[in-house]
Amino acid sequence: MRRGVRRAGAAALAAAALCAVAADACPIEPLRAGDAAWSQRAVGANDDGRAADAHVLRAVDAYERAVAEAPECLEAHGKLLHAWYFAADHAARDDEQRRARLDAGVRASERALAAIAARLDGAQPAAVYDPRRLRRVLPPHDQVAAARAHFWSAVVVASWARAHGVLDAVRTGAATRVRDSATVTAALEPGFEAGGAHRLLAALHGELPRIPLLTPWVDGKRALEEAERAYEIAPEHPSNQLCLSLVLLDDVSERRGEALALLRRVASLEPAERRVVEDRALRRMARERLAREEAATAPPPTQR
Repeated sequence: MRRGVRRAGAAALAAAALCAVAADACPIEPLRAGDAAWSQRAVGANDDGRAADAHVLRAVDAYERAVAEAPECLEAHGKLLHAWYFAADHAARDDEQRRARLDAGVRASERALAAIAARLDGAQPAAVYDPRRLRRVLPPHDQVAAARAHFWSAVVVASWARAHGVLDAVRTGAATRVRDSATVTAALEPGFEAGGAHRLLAALHGELPRIPLLTPWVDGKRALEEAERAYEIAPEHPSNQLCLSLVLLDDVSERRGEALALLRRVASLEPAERRVVEDRALRRMARERLAREEAATAPPPTQR
């Protein structure tokens, strides 16, 4: 009996030691270098949310080095994916460069998911999308890191899909990957990026067509449900205000007044210091949609 207890205790200690090694395995120097470059990403940005790319590309290089030195470091994978997304959607000079950077981001996404899978004791690949298994196997620190890597993987793949069109998104399985990674983040860390996983799910259900055998899971009604969940998590966050306003304008005509009020709030946004580029981009999108809505309802010019 005591031998069994000792064996169980030794196994628990070994597992705890493995978890500690995994959580502490992230290389400090390249992560610090990446974080320092990332903090400067808004330097040289214009008023429409377009950034110069020198600092974010330095961040990419540093995070790539961190991943190369410690492929098991989930924090490094998440930060790398975030940096690739920013480099593509906020700092690319043209569509060709944006697509090239998103292609690199998708490759980084595949490495991130492989790193998560490697931590799951030889489980089937689908296990990376199982939040219960992630909770059971990963220590708390790495559960958070896995949720964040899933989120930025979903964002990168969603942006890649937008750049290549709806048909490619459906045909290649990109839409399903976005859904599955966003669902993991919503389960493990629903408040991350102010409910960002719910915004992703709202966009998926609101924008994708429902195609039998390919996207039978698409449900237009869920777009509003997910947008409202994000808004409940962080009603003052401009991304949630914009997301909800767009869903309301597109799908809920009786709430048009509410939608326009939210849109005007984002259109007059004063960017937060830590999100200058991102907030300027949101403000530009809100102003463009608001202009279209106002033009559509403007009375026709009088004939003289």
